[in-house]
Amino acid sequence: AGETEKRRAAQALSWMWAEVSETLEAQLRAAPQVAKRLPDIESKVASGALSPTAAAARLLSIFLGSN
Repeated sequence: AGETEKRRAAQALSWMWAEVSETLEAQLRAAPQVAKRLPDIESKVASGALSPTAAAARLLSIFLGSN
């Protein structure tokens, strides 16, 4: 029973963070300031001109109003 409870707890935490991630991504994509710059940023990542890590930081900065 102990291992089952541990697995259930870990699964519940995983589901919680998945929900947080999905909600934040939806809000980020819906934000007008992000939506207008997203195609360019995605294009730069796809072409290798911008790393995924730098792109994520840039998107978060735009979303949070720092840029």
